[in-house]
Amino acid sequence: MAMLRLKAAAEVLGVHPVTLRRWADEGRVPVVRPGRERRFRT
Repeated sequence: MAMLRLKAAAEVLGVHPVTLRRWADEGRVPVVRPGRERRFRT
């Protein structure tokens, strides 16, 4: 399964990266955190 970085995932979803980051922090979107980065499953 491919993993997308924040900016790429936000582009796919059509939202601003800040919005996607907030959704991930709120638990509305599943996220994997290898180290300090956020990765989103496709």
